[in-house]
Amino acid sequence: MSSPGDIGAGRFEHLAGLVRRIEWAIVLGSLALVVGSVLWGVLTRYVSPRPAAWTGEVASIAFCWLGFVGATLIFRGDHHPRIFDPGAVGVPALRSAMLVLGGVVQIAVLVAVGILALKQIGINMANPTAVLRLPGAIYYLPIAWFSAASLLRLTLRG
Repeated sequence: MSSPGDIGAGRFEHLAGLVRRIEWAIVLGSLALVVGSVLWGVLTRYVSPRPAAWTGEVASIAFCWLGFVGATLIFRGDHHPRIFDPGAVGVPALRSAMLVLGGVVQIAVLVAVGILALKQIGINMANPTAVLRLPGAIYYLPIAWFSAASLLRLTLRG
């Protein structure tokens, strides 16, 4: 028989799996948009008398989403690049201290990035993009997602 805590954990795992699938869909869709819009831009530039002006903007927006949501997926698996792995330190007390310090630094950076991204979202909601006239905040939303999702995953990893 399962306890209420097990049921809550199962729901959380289901939600986490759903979020991962959504992130993968965003990453794959963004990659397709980058490639497709760049190809369409090149094609219209050399074939059509009127090149598609929107392709560069779509590619740059999709690239932001690809980069930051993709970084979230990498961070989730703890596969992100690092200069130094404190887990490789041989002295247990020093390794523990360095792991804690590294966690504190990661949290501080993610919080700072999140705050700055939210500030830019607020500033750029009223600033439309040049061609498509979308809110300029569309460039900063994936940064806020990266910060929030990575911070949550870091704290849950514990």
